[in-house]
Amino acid sequence: MEAIRPILEDEYKEKSAIMESFKDRDRESMQANREKLENLEWDVIKKLSDHLDEEQMNLYVDLLEKEQEAMKAQMQERRGGKGAGGGRGKGSRL
Repeated sequence: MEAIRPILEDEYKEKSAIMESFKDRDRESMQANREKLENLEWDVIKKLSDHLDEEQMNLYVDLLEKEQEAMKAQMQERRGGKGAGGGRGKGSRL
C-alpha cells in the first residue's frame, strides 16, 4: 500500500492548486480548471489501477462518486438551497 500514498498525495497537491485557481471566476478559466481536474482524476485512476485489484478500484470509484455528490449538494446549498424558488437572485422581483 505504500505505492498508493505518493499517488494520492500528489493528487491532493495538484487538486489543491487547481482549486485555488478557481478563485478566478471567468468562464474560460473555470472550464479549463474543470478539465484539469477531470484529467487529473483519470491520471490517478490509471496509476492506482497498477496497484489495486478490481474490488479495490471499484471501492475507490464509489468513493469518488460520493465525493462528487457531496460537492454538488454543497454547491446547491451555496446557491440558495435545493427547493423550488431557491432564494433571491439577481432576477428576483422582491
